[in-house]
Amino acid sequence: MAFNFMLPLRITQFILGLLVLGLEAYVASWWNRFTLYRSPDRVNFLIFAGIWTALIVVPFLTLTPRFFPRAAHPFAILAIEAVTMVFWFAGFIAHAVFVANLLFCRGNVCRCAQAATVFAAFEWVLFTATTIMAIMHVMRTRNGGRSKRNPQMEVQTRLASQPNSLPCDAGMACSRFLDHTHGVLRGVMKVHRLHYYDTNLIPRLPLWLSHILRPPSCRGGLAKDLQSGAE
Repeated sequence: MAFNFMLPLRITQFILGLLVLGLEAYVASWWNRFTLYRSPDRVNFLIFAGIWTALIVVPFLTLTPRFFPRAAHPFAILAIEAVTMVFWFAGFIAHAVFVANLLFCRGNVCRCAQAATVFAAFEWVLFTATTIMAIMHVMRTRNGGRSKRNPQMEVQTRLASQPNSLPCDAGMACSRFLDHTHGVLRGVMKVHRLHYYDTNLIPRLPLWLSHILRPPSCRGGLAKDLQSGAE
């Protein structure tokens, strides 16, 4: 049995998201308590990225393909992966620049901010990997012809490969109607005792039309139809 390496990746992404969320929440709390300013936007953005990843993205990407496969569209998964990757890239770069430019950075709060930057960088690497996997999956899907098919060509191909499809049934219905018309005309001709030429040629006209209206894959032998109609 092949090892499913995607689940460990999702678990790692979830853990890293929680770590960044917890560390940055501590940094924001310290900043709001011991300074006169509100917590920096770089810190708040990583808190958002942690919530977005741990509470929304990872549960969606893990549970949806298993329990709601119709909602797990390849392009939707690729979009979520790519957006989350961009979030973490922008977040850890901005946070690293912010921490590096601080004039005073000591104690536990500084170490927590530095650790959050490292974990955010690892999270970006993981989402870069899963985004590449999502791109490969979309490319395999497109190469399989699922997203590039012309709907009209697909319908025509399906109908050509299925002789008993709807056009065939419709053609056979018209054919049966004309066969019935043939029987009625033949009976009328016999009742009125018309000439042999009339009684054989005129009732056979619906059989000719019946054969013409049938799709090629549904046509039987015309000679057999005419022979059975003349009997």
